[in-house]
Amino acid sequence: MKKTSQRILKPLLLTFLTSIAFANPIPQSKVHFSQPEKFIDFRTKIVLTEKDRNQLMDELAQQIQTAIAKILPSGQSMSIDFTNIDMAGYVYPSANDIRTVRQDADKSLLVFDYSIYDAEGNQIDQGHKRLINQHLSSIEHRSKRYEHSHFKYEIAMFSRWLKRYVKR
Repeated sequence: MKKTSQRILKPLLLTFLTSIAFANPIPQSKVHFSQPEKFIDFRTKIVLTEKDRNQLMDELAQQIQTAIAKILPSGQSMSIDFTNIDMAGYVYPSANDIRTVRQDADKSLLVFDYSIYDAEGNQIDQGHKRLINQHLSSIEHRSKRYEHSHFKYEIAMFSRWLKRYVKR
């Protein structure tokens, strides 16, 4: 008798939980890049192919979406359109095209338009932001968690701004 009731209840419970999950999907944040070929410095190589640029955009979009999911209140989502990016440091021509960052000499820049949405998809805020960090040493301790990213300074700067935005 006990085994029979378990065989019936488990599928019913699974069906119920699945229907709840799909009835209230988690809002997805969107990241877009407007004319990335015109960005000030959005490269990891001197000669950047379209494939390289697309890989960089995918990497940055994924990291921005992860930061948004961690920081925004539950149920909210964000749409971002990057209009300019200047990655920290410079790419110097060499066999490996190494990006060099000098802590107090190089800056990073993110320029974007954003919209914030509530759980129902209603826009609750929008704006234009120009984040610039002249002194990378001020976010060095924050950038350590993104050590293996091409965008460790940019993600740290964006996350700091978003945390301050949410607190206001």
